[in-house]
Amino acid sequence: MVKWEPPISPYFKLNTDGFSLGNPGKVSAGGLIRDHLGQWIKDYTRRLGIASSTEAELWGLRDGLELAIKCNINKLFIDMDASAALSLVQSEVPLAHPLSVVICDCRWLMGRFLEVHLQHNFRESNKCADILARKGDGVDFTCTVFNNPPSWMLDQLQAKGVSYPRHVLNSIT
Repeated sequence: MVKWEPPISPYFKLNTDGFSLGNPGKVSAGGLIRDHLGQWIKDYTRRLGIASSTEAELWGLRDGLELAIKCNINKLFIDMDASAALSLVQSEVPLAHPLSVVICDCRWLMGRFLEVHLQHNFRESNKCADILARKGDGVDFTCTVFNNPPSWMLDQLQAKGVSYPRHVLNSIT
């Protein structure tokens, strides 16, 4: 069983996600910031056009970091369910990498926090970010920030203590 876990005080938590219809395909990204009590702070979504799923995940991270800075947050836990994007941000990537610009943006933005912890989480504990990433297809290409939780997010936000079964694909060898 998996559920969203709040950060310890005085940290905030950024959950971020990307959404892709094909790889490459139509992509969007989104996420949200909550405090140590699990209270909603801000959320965001963005349409990205045609790109890879990894690029969508990286843009979701980048937009979330920028939003956290604008909210004057200086201690942040970041949860994302995309291990490929996570690895790119945490490892040395050559400047010739096709995603190096957004990767460098993420690293630079992370450096602006007093403390930041980037970690992998399971998709089942990232449901709010997943909903926001999927909604990105219906907005502009700029990052759309919500100053109040959208009505279509309220049920999932209230389910912050709910556990979900972990879905694991079985491979046949």
